[in-house]
Amino acid sequence: MKDIAGLIHRDKSTVTYLVNSLTKEGYVIREKSNEDSRETYIVLTPKAWEIKDKIISISRKLLSTAYRGMKEEEQQKLVELLNRMDANFPE
Repeated sequence: MKDIAGLIHRDKSTVTYLVNSLTKEGYVIREKSNEDSRETYIVLTPKAWEIKDKIISISRKLLSTAYRGMKEEEQQKLVELLNRMDANFPE
């Protein structure tokens, strides 16, 4: 959960809630590591893989709409500025 939280810039409790919801809906499962019993992996289920292309398509459409009319440099600057703003808020 800690690794996922870091990747998506959310606190661990939020990620735990999201993973619990996805588990309940059948999109992910938890698997213990064979090497280190303290580690747990979050694994996509076949149900999640079935909708992967649809999710990617929705994400691309959303980004295309959000960035409409912006040059690549402007998009990168926007992301940079939003990340700096986000860093101002404690988790």
